[in-house]
Amino acid sequence: GAVSLIVLLLGLVGYYGAARSVESVNEIGAVRLPSVESLMVIEAEAESIRGSMRTLAIPGLSRDVRERQYRNLEKSRERYEKAWKVYEPLPQTPEEALVWKEFVPAWNAWRQANNQAVELSKKLDRLGVEDKEAQAQALAQLQQLLLTKVTDRAHTAMGFLDKLVQINSELGAVEVKKAFDQASFLKTFSFASMILGVLLALGLGFFISRSLTRI
Repeated sequence: GAVSLIVLLLGLVGYYGAARSVESVNEIGAVRLPSVESLMVIEAEAESIRGSMRTLAIPGLSRDVRERQYRNLEKSRERYEKAWKVYEPLPQTPEEALVWKEFVPAWNAWRQANNQAVELSKKLDRLGVEDKEAQAQALAQLQQLLLTKVTDRAHTAMGFLDKLVQINSELGAVEVKKAFDQASFLKTFSFASMILGVLLALGLGFFISRSLTRI
């Protein structure tokens, strides 16, 4: 009876360990890892957009260089929108959901400011090279917009984005630690149960042997 009970306990512990392992793998592999990867893509493309916008404010750029920046902006937007679609439907903790709720309007406000800057930049492109005064005025407006409104909104949006990355990184680390702690406990418990099972089996064998000797 005691040996059977230990075997049953080992079986239950094994089942529990397998179930917890599945939960941990799902939390890390299906939620936290895709979340961090997607947010890092959004962050990287945000930096790329900021670089392209700063480049457009440099005086004396050739038309080819300016057109390349517009193409880079479009590609960055396509990549971050793809990553956004991966992240948005994933499960979120209450804290993460609150930060995301603040991040989305901050990001949209930054995008709107960027669109204003792009329109101003394209207005600069349409000015003839002979109209140097108008060019200088448009460039000054573009630089002022980038240094104030665009930069301020970028800092706000990136602050929330950094927080989202931090939350998901910490959650992943916590889940990994929990998985290791659980594995360590199950290993110790299983080993102790096996030792106890062997001792009980030896004791039972000794008892049976003594009983047969007395017959």
